[in-house]
Amino acid sequence: MRGDKLVIIDMQKVYEDGAPWGCEGFGDVCERIAYLIETGTFDDICFTRFVLPDAEQGSWRRYREKYMDIHTEPSYGEITERLSPFARKYRAFDKAGYSAYRADGFAEWARHADRLVVCGVIAECCVLATVLEAADRGADIVYLTDACASTSKGKLRMAEVILREDFAPHVTLMTTDDYLQRNKKD
Repeated sequence: MRGDKLVIIDMQKVYEDGAPWGCEGFGDVCERIAYLIETGTFDDICFTRFVLPDAEQGSWRRYREKYMDIHTEPSYGEITERLSPFARKYRAFDKAGYSAYRADGFAEWARHADRLVVCGVIAECCVLATVLEAADRGADIVYLTDACASTSKGKLRMAEVILREDFAPHVTLMTTDDYLQRNKKD
């Protein structure tokens, strides 16, 4: 299926306000994403969920040691309640790594898009990793600036600066309203 595909990165409960990895503006981002889905603009939509990698050596072993307590709380891995009805309707990919491309089947799903429209959390981590790998694979990407959240406003701006200044041939930065205005379906 060609057309624009919406990629919603890791909108899980662990990133909600007050959760261990809470992101500033998470609730607002949830509302924007729900609105984007409800507009019917996209030809296809997927969600990703970060899951604990099985690796027992190297840097993932150290990651597991540091964050195992967070990953033992099952509810933290669930898609946030506001978006969970949508996540049940659309494709969901579990990824044991930062980039969505680490999920089985994601690369094939993404390959059939005219553009990947990316949003979610954490802007400077999993969202950025996904966008950079998509750029390496030659994808056209739209990064929705007001539909991404981060652990701080400074890190959110930093991710935007990197994408705007260093990846402009691959990535277009837009707000959700700008994207919807430019891509109205008749």
